[in-house]
Order: sequence, then C-alpha cells, then structure tokens
Amino acid sequence: MLRAAPDRGSRRCDAAWSALEAWLGARLRHDEEDIHQEVLVAVFRRVGMMEAQGPGQALVWLSAILKNKRIDALRRKQLQRERHSDLHEGVPGERVAAPEGDPPRSARDAEETLARVEAAVRDHVDASEKTPSSRAGRRLRAQACLDRLVRGLEADAILERLALDEPISRGLLDKWVERGRAPIEAAMTAWAASAPDDEDVQRVASHVLERVRARRADQGRPRPARRKH
Repeated sequence: MLRAAPDRGSRRCDAAWSALEAWLGARLRHDEEDIHQEVLVAVFRRVGMMEAQGPGQALVWLSAILKNKRIDALRRKQLQRERHSDLHEGVPGERVAAPEGDPPRSARDAEETLARVEAAVRDHVDASEKTPSSRAGRRLRAQACLDRLVRGLEADAILERLALDEPISRGLLDKWVERGRAPIEAAMTAWAASAPDDEDVQRVASHVLERVRARRADQGRPRPARRKH
C-alpha cells in the first residue's frame, strides 16, 4: 500500500504505518529508539523503489533496512568511543593530532555540534507529531532546512543527503526548507529551555535560531516585484 500511495503521509496510509511500527516494536529493544525512527524515515524515502512481489519479500526488504541501521548505530558508538579516548589521551593545552585521513579536530567538532542539533530536532519532531508518516515527513523537511540554512549546502548536495527514492523539483525543495523552519525553531527553543545553565547549548541554539529566523530581503514581496530587483 505504501509503495503505490501518491502521498505516504495521508491518513489512508496510517494503518500501514501502524503495522510497521508494531513490527519494529517486536524486534527492537527499548534503548533502540533512534534505530526505530531511522527505519521509519528510510521506509518513507525508499519504499517507492521496493521491488518485493509479496509480503515475504517485503519482510526481507524491511529486515535488511533494520539490519543496516543497527550496523550504522554500532559504527557510531564505536566512533564516539574512539573520539572520547582520543580526547583523553591528548596533553592539556596541546593540539590533538587527527589520525591520517581524518578531518581536522575543528571540522569534527563542528560536525558533532551539528549532529547534536539534528538529534534535538528529531527528538522534538518525534515527540510532537502523532503519526509515523507525519514524523517522517516533518523530519525530512527539517533536515532540508538545516542543510540549507545552517550547513549552507546547495540544492544538489541537499538532495544527495536526503537520499530520496524519487527526484523532487528545486521548487518543492524550497517549500520543504520554508516548512522546516517552524519545527527547528520550536526544537531549538525547547532545547535551550531544557538546559538554561549549559553555555554550549545556549550558544548553539541561539546561532541556529538566528539562521532559521533570517529571511531574504525580498521575502513576502509579490513575485513580479522580485523579478524587477
């Protein structure tokens, strides 16, 4: 049903999403909520490309996604352990050399900060949206907005990161970016409020809010007026 649905976020698909959540709930531990959400988003993105001919093949396809997401989670944990160890082995006040082939420490720190922002946005969307389809759709729009306004990526790079199973127009991507502002603003406001004494959280949330709230100089003008300038 999801594969053929023109709008996977419609209420007609709620039963299919609920069945998928039940299937995941029976296979995931309570501490694997991130994997649960990542599988839902992956299905939302890729189900149109699924070539399964029946329920059995569809389960094989789903099981492969679940397995890959678990492997990804294990790799992230291993990388976090290695970075933690690397930081503690460095001499205080001395620059810690990055392993050959790794990005510089500053680039890794920036990426880790962005990962914290993305996690805060995902958590807020997951807590505020009632259905799996609405959560998956809103997470995609928020991700597009973060990639454009915070990471500063161009359209091609954003589309590559979103890994959609079907291409979308630049115009639709622009709409996703605009619609992604609201959940990011709500998430950053809630994140800052949850850690009033954490200077890093306050600084990062403030920076993201500034980017997300900024508008182009021609925002809101009639389209003919835009073309004249």
